[in-house]
Amino acid sequence: MAIKRIAVQDEFPFQPNVKDRITQAALEALGSWTKGDRYILTDGANDKNIGYANTTGSGAYVAGNWTYLTPLEGWILWIDDENEYYKFDGNEWSIYLGKIGTTGAVSTTGAVGTTGADSTVAGTTGITGTTGAVGTTGAVGTTGAVGTTGADSTVAGTTGITGTTGAVGTTGITGTTGAIGTTGAVGTTGAVGTTGADSTVAGTTGITGTTGAVGTTGADSTVAGTTGITGTTGAVGTTGAVGTTGAVGTTGAIGTTGAIGTTGATGPNAIYISEYKCLEIEYDTP
Repeated sequence: MAIKRIAVQDEFPFQPNVKDRITQAALEALGSWTKGDRYILTDGANDKNIGYANTTGSGAYVAGNWTYLTPLEGWILWIDDENEYYKFDGNEWSIYLGKIGTTGAVSTTGAVGTTGADSTVAGTTGITGTTGAVGTTGAVGTTGAVGTTGADSTVAGTTGITGTTGAVGTTGITGTTGAIGTTGAVGTTGAVGTTGADSTVAGTTGITGTTGAVGTTGADSTVAGTTGITGTTGAVGTTGAVGTTGAVGTTGAIGTTGAIGTTGATGPNAIYISEYKCLEIEYDTP
């Protein structure tokens, strides 16, 4: 017995190539497709899913011609139109650059070389440029004579006398408030008059108007007249005698059953292995 493991495409991490990443509208507008064509959707209800064609066809989009796979974290595939590998991290598709290798060990730093002896010869000093001639200073003008300062006054001026404030006038007497007059007495309410008795005499009936002229005769009535009385049903005739049943024909002989064909060889036994996302098939070796 031998065992083979076959990847389950809808779950295997290393997925077949896709042609491109496109919108749902672009997928529906392809016009023609080949069975197995695959695209990553970038929007709509199937955003990030992989759509692949179940049939080869052309014309209008039919939902039943396409199957949509929900990607699993860790899926890797090649996009033909971009010439790039992409990986799904559980949320987004992004360019896959491969796993970064570990950084190699840092090599030891070589010994520092010896410093050369200091030079004993001094470098020559550059020639100092000549200093430009100092311009002549202009003659200083003569200072004018200072005027004499007047003597300071030692007597302070007298302050003027403040005038007296006028007396405040007296407040006038407040007048008395007049007395409030008395309120007049309220008059008595007049008695209510008695209600008159209801009248028992009926009013006279007005004169009946003259009868109007007879109108023209209306069109024929569309209502059917009453149906006449239904006549009595005649007596039921006697039932004829039942004829005799013909003889039953003989049953034909049963044909012989054909021989049972031999059972074909047992097909391979397939078991799904979830750890490997594959079918494990056990079969007889030739």
